[in-house]
Amino acid sequence: MIFYTPYIPMYRHADPDHRIEERPALLTEEHRDKMLIVLDRHNEKYRLRDGQLLIKRSLMRNVDLVSNYTMQALQEQKTD
Repeated sequence: MIFYTPYIPMYRHADPDHRIEERPALLTEEHRDKMLIVLDRHNEKYRLRDGQLLIKRSLMRNVDLVSNYTMQALQEQKTD
């Protein structure tokens, strides 16, 4: 069974420790739409419920991968 949880953007700092932190303020409608493109590109399962992006709980636990996907979505936003 797959469990879904709300997507929260994760941001990797460029400091020496490469800290990763939640950045919910990044979650605009535009970011969500770009994140859908990224998730589709990587064949990740997701759901949309009342405009909220839900991703697999196991994916959300992988903060390195989520931060990577977040950065890809941000890059997609910059290319528009």
